[in-house]
Amino acid sequence: YNEFLNMEGVDKKDLTRCRRALKGFVQALTYSKKKRLVLKSPPHTGRIEVLADLFPGAKFIHIVRDPFVLFPSTRRTWESLDYSQAFQRPHHKDLDEYILRSLVLMYEGFERQRAAIPSNHICDVRYEDLARDPVGEVRKIYGQLELGNFENIREPLENYLESQQDYRPNQHLLAPEISAAIELRWGDYIDTYGYTSSIAAQREVAESSAPQAGGADSSIED
Repeated sequence: YNEFLNMEGVDKKDLTRCRRALKGFVQALTYSKKKRLVLKSPPHTGRIEVLADLFPGAKFIHIVRDPFVLFPSTRRTWESLDYSQAFQRPHHKDLDEYILRSLVLMYEGFERQRAAIPSNHICDVRYEDLARDPVGEVRKIYGQLELGNFENIREPLENYLESQQDYRPNQHLLAPEISAAIELRWGDYIDTYGYTSSIAAQREVAESSAPQAGGADSSIED
């Protein structure tokens, strides 16, 4: 069902079943929670036109992230999901290729569909900006999407941020072949969302972590 990542070539019967299931799921949650829902599902990136049609008035927060951080984060998520939900032992031998291909498909759909979304219904956010200034970025989101008075949620937001002060993001060192694949396969994403500087930074990391000539011999005891 990779066609659902960009909604290209989706069988009409499959699309009807998908729309019915998604609408029923959201209606059930709305009835249970009695408030507006926030769906955090990356595969929805390439389905925004379908979602906007299915849920009139829906608002979209589109978050982009340094691809050299996004890739290992996505890999870790899939590994965690597979270990907790799989019916057999996961081997992940094709996982890297799946991640590389999926982002390309999703953004083909996203870039094609976003023209159908009113400007006050979609807001672009850089993850790095959100991490650096969460209050300012959430204020921007509230303003652009016309979500109401930001001051109503400022205090609980600041309280939550205070409780997360000890959080530290995971650090990853990508294999050189994965870094090269990201640069090649996700080039359009890198150019479109302003991450070209990350390429040079990633190359510097790779060079600094490469074994030095003679380094192996220096650790061998006679």
